[in-house]
Amino acid sequence: MMRPRVATVLSARPWESDFVTAARATAAVRVVARAYEPGEVGPDVDVIVVGSDVAWVTPSLLRRWCDAGIRVIGVHPQGDLPGKAILEAGEAHEIRSDDVSSIELVAAARLLGLSGGGTRSTGRIGVVTGPDGAPGRTEMAILHAFSRSRAERTVIVDLDRRAPSLSLRLGLPPRPDLADGLDELRNEGTITPAILREIDGLSVVTGTFGRPPVDATTARDIVWALSRDFDRVVVDGGPWAIDDPLVPIADEVILVCDATPTGLVRAAGVVIHWTGAQPSLVLNRMVGDPQETLMAARRATGLEPSLQIPYDEDIRLSAARCQIPPASTWRWMSGLAA
Repeated sequence: MMRPRVATVLSARPWESDFVTAARATAAVRVVARAYEPGEVGPDVDVIVVGSDVAWVTPSLLRRWCDAGIRVIGVHPQGDLPGKAILEAGEAHEIRSDDVSSIELVAAARLLGLSGGGTRSTGRIGVVTGPDGAPGRTEMAILHAFSRSRAERTVIVDLDRRAPSLSLRLGLPPRPDLADGLDELRNEGTITPAILREIDGLSVVTGTFGRPPVDATTARDIVWALSRDFDRVVVDGGPWAIDDPLVPIADEVILVCDATPTGLVRAAGVVIHWTGAQPSLVLNRMVGDPQETLMAARRATGLEPSLQIPYDEDIRLSAARCQIPPASTWRWMSGLAA
């Protein structure tokens, strides 16, 4: 008989180790992982048993697991109503207090694992990043988002934690911004419509300008929550960092490089430390001999450029005037989107 594959999230509370001990003793389920970070829980599990006391466990993360077809059992400290509320907002399939017996918890995990779980369709996540030095990350994110918004429900979100500039670039007032909706996100796992702005068919979420940036856990939650409501989420991720929290969860990553010798050197510095799926390299502001630039980009990064964006005076003017880029420039991203 099949044994459901179960993962737990490590907890200092005794229920977690008691559950693992009972599971191994009874052989009713197969414990395949004991996760310390969210990235350590892969898609190849049937059930996740998680405590509400873990700092990075949020309603958005729980919903993300449920959307992937994983059954979730949430355990909260006895009498902890806020902890129970987190599990309820995250739509956990089973919610128990931590005075539950380990045998009962194993039985619940087995029943859930054998019942199977259906997946929920969520939107594709695209992260636009690049090296320091203003290679045009925000502009490429805007072009990409507008190009996709013609065929899909698309949202662009500013998660540049160093210098969020989407509101300035599109001529939007600084408020409301992400920070205005974070309480709802933390409590309910959703992004309130009040912080969404609409521009020519594209939804926009501006960054926290002039206020402390969102942390890594919150950044992931924002993107996951938006992916439930939109076909495509385009993230202006700002300069790439080795501990970037968004690149690992993305369906596609666009690495923007300024098509100059200095820009190629900066891009090479990113690629040499890159981990995860291979990004799509976009050469921005192409001037001079394109073949020569292409060869230099291949040598510097080891990547085959996916797109070459020429320098365009209309884009420069639209940026200076805080206007939407001309529709004629959106088509440049269509090849990448395909």
